[in-house]
Amino acid sequence: MINFLDQKILGITPPAAIVNNASFTTAEVDSVQNGVKYDWASVYVYLGATDVAVTSCKIQESDISGSGFVDITGANGPASLSPTATDDNKFFVFHIDMRKRKRYLDLVLTIGSGSTGGFVTAFAILSRSKEVPSTPTLRGANGGEVLVT
Repeated sequence: MINFLDQKILGITPPAAIVNNASFTTAEVDSVQNGVKYDWASVYVYLGATDVAVTSCKIQESDISGSGFVDITGANGPASLSPTATDDNKFFVFHIDMRKRKRYLDLVLTIGSGSTGGFVTAFAILSRSKEVPSTPTLRGANGGEVLVT
């Protein structure tokens, strides 16, 4: 078994037009996929070209899909990151132990007001499930997958 195949990839914010002084549209992450519960979630935020800082980059959780989301907090306060105007082409990552969290996650991502704004894409990788996804589609590779040995 190849441990890295024990995962599910989910899009949160697809590559899209530049955003300025607004929140990005995000898709929530369900930690249960096809009846399989994942115990770990890593949320990747990839900041492209930008001329302004991100004003809010945090993770929220809920027991209900689509509503009731609240900030995830820990010993150091809210789970948040602070990309700046000079962080072009950098990854920012949240690693979340889902055994201690509610079922649904949502990324709150807002960029400040700049001359042009910024490009961002985000995705989640769910892992550590009791069952291994058996097909590329179940792993989230709905565009295809190649295993080179």
